[in-house]
Amino acid sequence: RVLEEKQSPIRKGLSDIEHGQLALQNSLVERLGAIEAQLAPKQPLPDSPDPLKVKAVELFGAGFDVFVAGDYEKASRKFIAAIELDPDYAEAHGNLGVALMRLGQAEKAVTECREVVRIKPDSAEAYSNLGAAFVFQCKLAEAITSFRAAIRIKPDYASAHYNLGIVLARVGNADEAITELREALRLDPDHPDARVALDELENR
Repeated sequence: RVLEEKQSPIRKGLSDIEHGQLALQNSLVERLGAIEAQLAPKQPLPDSPDPLKVKAVELFGAGFDVFVAGDYEKASRKFIAAIELDPDYAEAHGNLGVALMRLGQAEKAVTECREVVRIKPDSAEAYSNLGAAFVFQCKLAEAITSFRAAIRIKPDYASAHYNLGIVLARVGNADEAITELREALRLDPDHPDARVALDELENR
């Protein structure tokens, strides 16, 4: 999971909102590990006569590699270069959005994730990543809307149920948060953070 730490999923990060949006903005990358964003995997080179598309996929792969190595700034540059060659390269926009979240650039992350939704309006992953970006921008109502959209497209999307549950807990809707976290665990029984978050809510 790209944005994940091994602390209490509800205490970590989300509690930072209590200290104001600036403190949240500065600490989200390290401490809002509860929210999951999906990184698109490397892709095989396309069988395309267009050399620009082939080069874009090469740059995308290079960006993926340096992202996994932890160099989010360099990854961002690779993804941007891929997009310059192929402006509708949804996976490059999406991974750029995730890298920007890691760099604390919430507004730019939302812009990139919106592009993925524009290019792939039927992608549950696109809406879930947009929801994650909205959380980083402290726009929790918009995040909830995006996670719900992801679930409408893909009802068995455990990560979206989990993300929705975490944000619902933050806004005080504990009953619905519990429902979503239970569904995440039903779909993914090995999801450790969902179990911890659910136990914390149910034992309040």
